[in-house]
Amino acid sequence: GFVSLDASPRGGTFLTKPLTFSGSKLFLNGRGLGQITVEILDVNGEPIDGIERQTVTGDSVRREMYWCNLGAYAGRPVCLRVRMWNAQLYAFAFGE
Repeated sequence: GFVSLDASPRGGTFLTKPLTFSGSKLFLNGRGLGQITVEILDVNGEPIDGIERQTVTGDSVRREMYWCNLGAYAGRPVCLRVRMWNAQLYAFAFGE
């Protein structure tokens, strides 16, 4: 079976604990009948200069999120803030 974070059409938000990643890309496995918006923040919850939030829609098991080179931030702790409206998020992963 699958487990997902679900948001109704009213929406919802979650913030991860600090994560240290490797790679230069972020991938989502989700279904957005509405939309999923992702921001990468520093450990203080502040947006990182040069990395804008990104919104996606649709259904994908490996949707690549397009930002500037995330590899420049690899090895440094970051947090993800995810806002969803009428969507399901199954997983996210950093990689190449």
